[in-house]
Amino acid sequence: MVIRLDDGKIRISKAKKFKEENIGFPHEFKTIDEWNEILDKMLLKEDCVGLEIDFNDPNWKNEIDKTNERIQEGLELFGKHFRDLWW
Repeated sequence: MVIRLDDGKIRISKAKKFKEENIGFPHEFKTIDEWNEILDKMLLKEDCVGLEIDFNDPNWKNEIDKTNERIQEGLELFGKHFRDLWW
């Protein structure tokens, strides 16, 4: 299996477009704001994409661990809500 970084960029841009143009949300949420919070976590926002780590900072390992946790949460939410990404 080959994973290309540019494929991920395309998917993220399409997901952002989905969020911008989306007018509905799954029945398990009470408001579109709740759904948008989930979409933000699935998109990983910009805080995980292109993250720069300062290896001179004694807490650099903690930053990587926190980033990995956010990425894992986003991937799990994507798996859970994949079928809710309708247009």
